Amino acid sequence: MAPVGPALVDSGCEHVLAAPWVARAALVDLDSSTREVVLGLGGEGVRVRFVDLTVRLHAPGVEGDEVFVDWQTEVGFLSHWRPTFQALLGQVGFLDRFTVTFSRQAQRLAVEDGAAFDRRFGVPLAD
Repeated sequence: MAPVGPALVDSGCEHVLAAPWVARAALVDLDSSTREVVLGLGGEGVRVRFVDLTVRLHAPGVEGDEVFVDWQTEVGFLSHWRPTFQALLGQVGFLDRFTVTFSRQAQRLAVEDGAAFDRRFGVPLAD
């Protein structure tokens, strides 16, 4: 995908979703979408087209090619978009691949590999 600005990590969102202009910037052919559904978002039904893509997460404010992680996932592109951020990182495709720790006090989040939770708490990953 082409570079995308700020994304919102949303534990209540089922999918990885992005604005339609992100698809255009990344030259994603939405006619090749794997599926199309209508999702409830913001109190209305919105058409979403899903495409399998490689997504890259960069550490904020850090320069260099070593400070990122790539993964394959299905990204849904909405027919129209209202939020001020450009993507939503939800359960399937993001939270099921990483351990994410939120700190309200620090107003930050940490993203680690999926096994970090197991190492920290001794709890095996669920099947």
